[in-house]
Amino acid sequence: EMGGLYVDIDRVMNVHLNQVIDVTKVKLVLATHYDINFTNDLFGSSPKNDLILEAFRKQCLMRETFERKKGWIKVGDQMDLVETYTAAIETGLYGENIGSFDESRWDEARNVLTSGSDGMIVTYKDVWCDGLLVNDFDGCKDIRRESLYEAYNIEAWDDVVNEMWESKGDDKK
Repeated sequence: EMGGLYVDIDRVMNVHLNQVIDVTKVKLVLATHYDINFTNDLFGSSPKNDLILEAFRKQCLMRETFERKKGWIKVGDQMDLVETYTAAIETGLYGENIGSFDESRWDEARNVLTSGSDGMIVTYKDVWCDGLLVNDFDGCKDIRRESLYEAYNIEAWDDVVNEMWESKGDDKK
């Protein structure tokens, strides 16, 4: 409810936020993951934004139905939450789902947000080395999450969760 900007820890960034987000004007930041969905690893909103809050409410309701092991849901269930988030954003903005991999519909969707918001909504088609917060640079395409995890001595969360779910113990809670 407080608003702010969320960015996953394993995102590569080399663009200053103030180059893309005018904090005196922007109320919503919605990048897309290629032409697949509204990404939930980079988004931002002003306080009490009903669109974002509704997406979170729907995710919370879905989370309540998931089986857990040591508090964790399955990785596949996590992906269902991504689909729930983008569906809530799409229907909240456009009244319908856009549909994955339809480049012309996603181009139109981003154009509507940009041209119809008077600068209050920032959107961009994020691809690995060309995104809202990353400009391509030498070696960018060679960077993978695994090397970032290794550099910072952390494990990929999905590997850890998958291993736990594959273990024989029945530690569900």
